[in-house]
Amino acid sequence: MASSVLLSALAIPIDTDRSSDQLEDLDDMVQKEKNIRLAALLGPISTPRRDVLLEELVSKNIISQVLPELHDMVHLLEQKFHPLELCESLKPKLEFIAAHPTLKQYLKPLEGAILVRLMQQVIIRATHLIIFL
Repeated sequence: MASSVLLSALAIPIDTDRSSDQLEDLDDMVQKEKNIRLAALLGPISTPRRDVLLEELVSKNIISQVLPELHDMVHLLEQKFHPLELCESLKPKLEFIAAHPTLKQYLKPLEGAILVRLMQQVIIRATHLIIFL
């Protein structure tokens, strides 16, 4: 159960700070409505955010209950910033998730979140490189 909770939190799309003049497509509006309904059921005033959920998982020590193969995923995705190593580090974990019958439902959303995180890391590294040049 803890592994499912962790993967569902990590699979939440990473907020990319879209500009306000961009139009949201239908999928985004539907997802936003679902999030609002979920928040109403759970009781918080605002929609739960990815970073807040992950902080709670860590603070309540739920990470210690996940399957050993997934134990360091929060560290790899949220704390370690090595874009060249990220894919190689996550490959065995993604293969494990794909092979696990109850966890494979998180694979596609998780891959999307990983791609966004990877692009963010590349942009950060490129920005640092440009500053030094």
